[in-house]
Amino acid sequence: MVGIPHLQFSRTEFERSLLNTLEKSDIIIDDKDINYECIVMDLIGNITDDARNIVCARAINEDFTDVFFLDDDMLHPRFTLHDLLIHRNDNEIVIGGMYTNKIGTRIHAYDYRDGIFYPMILKPNTGLHKCDAVASGCMLIPTSILKKISFPWFYYKYTEISETYKKSATITLGDKYYAHWSEDTVFCHNVKKAGFDVYVDSNINCYHLTTMAIGLNDDGQISFNMLREMT
Repeated sequence: MVGIPHLQFSRTEFERSLLNTLEKSDIIIDDKDINYECIVMDLIGNITDDARNIVCARAINEDFTDVFFLDDDMLHPRFTLHDLLIHRNDNEIVIGGMYTNKIGTRIHAYDYRDGIFYPMILKPNTGLHKCDAVASGCMLIPTSILKKISFPWFYYKYTEISETYKKSATITLGDKYYAHWSEDTVFCHNVKKAGFDVYVDSNINCYHLTTMAIGLNDDGQISFNMLREMT
């Protein structure tokens, strides 16, 4: 089940790259020949966490093996689904591609401590990295994991943090400090608490679409690319 939340209309660049993203590669790695069929479920106008929960519920009800989330404000490499499924194989893991936030200040793969998710420093094409959270703009989830954690799977929340980490707070209320967790960090945190691992695949280097394609170059530095150079 390929789930694509849309706030309004998707970017043309995303639509042009979608079939390449879902395409099966002829490359066999470690004798793993991955075969799959998928359907695309577009949700237009739903709040992001609601859209993700709708996709996950349908995937369970209709006996899909996995959910693959793609965000429509991004570019994803060719064979992304195939390459993630190779790592997934029969393993119950959550795995995602690597990309930056929309302004290019951090990578969306995180380590967790004391109520706060800290961005990891990674370089592209360095393989799999275990992490505590990965973003859902390019995320593969086995439905078997969804069945083992509580509904709702995706939701936003604030969590109280100690004064020691108040610089990381998004909300200060009197003498209390709160960090905001996005729907995907909440999901990954619950996945980890349930005993499953989360990975980011740095070989799958995705780009956010603004007026440019923002991502990482081979040295792990932020790169800003004209859209016509990327599509």
